Amino acid sequence: MKRSSIATLSALALASFAGAQAPTPADAPTPQPERPAAQLAQRLMQNDKDGNGKLSADELPPEIKEQLAVLDTNKDGFLEVAELSAIARSAAQGRGPQGGRAGQPQNFEGAMKRVNRGFERLEESPLDASSKSQDLERVQLVQAGLIAAKGMIASQRMAPQAKAKYGEDVAKYQADMRADLLKTIVVALSLEQAIIAGDTTAAKAAVKKLDDLEHASHDSFREPEDKTADAPAPNAAP
Repeated sequence: MKRSSIATLSALALASFAGAQAPTPADAPTPQPERPAAQLAQRLMQNDKDGNGKLSADELPPEIKEQLAVLDTNKDGFLEVAELSAIARSAAQGRGPQGGRAGQPQNFEGAMKRVNRGFERLEESPLDASSKSQDLERVQLVQAGLIAAKGMIASQRMAPQAKAKYGEDVAKYQADMRADLLKTIVVALSLEQAIIAGDTTAAKAAVKKLDDLEHASHDSFREPEDKTADAPAPNAAP
């Protein structure tokens, strides 16, 4: 079985185990959507017998203990609250502890390449009823790549033109890049709405807007592809 499959199964087993440890009373309030992962982590921490804020192998049930090496993302031999919360979120979303689905991009450039693949196909599409199902898949590819890239901004080093503009102000650089990606995501969502409505004119206008935003973003934030492809794994600061 592939490592990603093992990790997913482990995360689901962990969530199942936690749920069995302390069932929620019938009259208890329903947790808010953003809270289940944290609540699940805290429930699991009830097994912290020595009170050190971590769960050792001896404090884990057999079905989880055997997957400790996979679930222990910082490789310190324990499961901590942050790791448990991430695993719980992963289980709820059907993903492994690293949060990536099979085939998901592992870095910023990989995410943007996914965006470009979907966008190139949209540019070639008639964007009418004959291509609707394919266009929805393509715009989904664009949106997924943009959202993945937004989560990897901190790993993207400054291109020379960005360095000239922002200097050592990494926070401002990252904030502007995030705003830029959010703007592009909004246009990609409007494109999806146009495709669903069968509005070819609006869909083509959205594709044109995406093209304009892509060029502006590349000019502001990204290095030429031939340089980026060979660049070492970057840090946020140059």
